[in-house]
Amino acid sequence: MVEPLTVGRSKPRSRRLVRLSEMAGIAVRRLRYGRGIAGPLRPRPDEVAFFERLVGRGDLLVFDVGANVGDKTAVFLELGARVVAFEPQPLCLRLIHKRFRDDSRVTIVEEGVADSPGILTMSVCDSAKTISTFAPEWKEGRFNNFRWSEQIEVPVITLDEAIERYGTPVFTKIDVEGFEESVLLGLGKSTGILSFEFVREFADATRRCLDRAVAIGYTEFNLTLGSVPEFLAAEWMTAEEVFALIENSNDELMQGDVYARA
Repeated sequence: MVEPLTVGRSKPRSRRLVRLSEMAGIAVRRLRYGRGIAGPLRPRPDEVAFFERLVGRGDLLVFDVGANVGDKTAVFLELGARVVAFEPQPLCLRLIHKRFRDDSRVTIVEEGVADSPGILTMSVCDSAKTISTFAPEWKEGRFNNFRWSEQIEVPVITLDEAIERYGTPVFTKIDVEGFEESVLLGLGKSTGILSFEFVREFADATRRCLDRAVAIGYTEFNLTLGSVPEFLAAEWMTAEEVFALIENSNDELMQGDVYARA
């Protein structure tokens, strides 16, 4: 079985990958969790505990890039953090403004994040607006039977610009529906811990995200699957080891988040 992770600096070890059969067992657990359009009123205790082990509690600064309806923002608030939530999609914006209107610790930024500042076109999904995307290829993956008839123009900034505006975060969550590589290209050096979403059908893009993370100073990696807040490996891994887990998986719909630290 996969050992539970005690967050901390990993000791030197031999290269060791988690067995794919164990990964599949954890993947099934993601089916237990749904994510409603309005989000839960309170964050899940297991998510709060996971991020407390990862970043701690207190007056921390967190970037939530692709805040969606604010589920992760709510987790970080539970830890006492201040959150800068980046979300340009109009429906999501209405929901998170309503959800956090009385919390001064949340700064909602109505802009996207990319590799350079400017204006980008977002494709809005007709039936699931929360999976709207800047990335054309996103519409050709597992969501290729969805309609994307609306397009909107969205202002975007870079992570480096965001740091100049709001300060240096201890954690940056990036979940932008296939646009993760572009977001990472707008970050010039490692800054705290970060996570970015991956999907199995775009493994090449995940490879490039890992390469970019290494290039800006990240050295240790781990991953979670689906909505399960549990690292797959007991110890942090190299970028190559993490990519091997993803590339060699038999689950064509494998999805989760890669975590990186310097």
